Amino acid sequence: MPFFYSGHEPDEAVALLEAAGFRVEHREIDDLTSRGHLAVLAVRRCASPGSISAAT
Repeated sequence: MPFFYSGHEPDEAVALLEAAGFRVEHREIDDLTSRGHLAVLAVRRCASPGSISAAT
């Protein structure tokens, strides 16, 4: 499973997750007082129904 570090702009990070087969359910910047990290809740798209995995 691909993993992406927080060195990308939020829109680019979401695009990378979608390209890796995830559907982004929610995204937000979790701490604006620091550099602000992107928190993402995503569901892996899969071919067979009922076999859904979550990624954060």
